[in-house]
Amino acid sequence: MIKGLSGSVKMISIPLIILSICLLFWGCQKKKDVIKIGIAGPITGDQAKMGMDFKNGVLLAVEEWNSMVLLER
Repeated sequence: MIKGLSGSVKMISIPLIILSICLLFWGCQKKKDVIKIGIAGPITGDQAKMGMDFKNGVLLAVEEWNSMVLLER
């Protein structure tokens, strides 16, 4: 099969070639149109109201953005 290589090199190179081919096909998949948003804010304790207001504001902005994108299609 592969001439001139020692047995241990063959044992390592063949699985690496197979892994490379698998990763190539895995990386070529179509990606979903998803944007992940993370927020950092207090949701417990004395500042919980401000943190929840921030979270609700982000959720409202996401809903508005999604409705605009749906109208454009």
